[in-house]
Amino acid sequence: MSAQARDGSRAKLTIAEREARRRVAVEKVLAGLSQREVAEKLGVNPSTVAGWMLRYREGGLAGLSATPITGRPRSLTTDQEKQILAWLEEKPEVHGFPYGPWTAKRVCELIYHRFGVRFSMTYMWRWLSDQRRTTRKAVTAA
Repeated sequence: MSAQARDGSRAKLTIAEREARRRVAVEKVLAGLSQREVAEKLGVNPSTVAGWMLRYREGGLAGLSATPITGRPRSLTTDQEKQILAWLEEKPEVHGFPYGPWTAKRVCELIYHRFGVRFSMTYMWRWLSDQRRTTRKAVTAA
């Protein structure tokens, strides 16, 4: 039950597999192996096993269940992102900008005006790149 795939790369385990690995680790420690030995057998850091043991002591087997990974909530919905991409298919003039290409600054301004959400130009440039959109290409395509 190692975290390493056969090709040596790090395998992505399912939630159920990760939970099972935690239970196995706890069982092995309770059976008398050291946390370091268990960590070695499972291919994890000893501090990881220590954390699993702490979770077990505080919450029993239920404490080993996967916990949702939370992060910052999204600022825009999927529908809003689709709307932004549709705007880029139009000329900026349609949205009240003077003649010229779409820029990250213009997209930021339009998002703020329409949705009340502020983004930095750096973030917007990165987001547009992730969407495989360049600000100039959108104008020439329209």
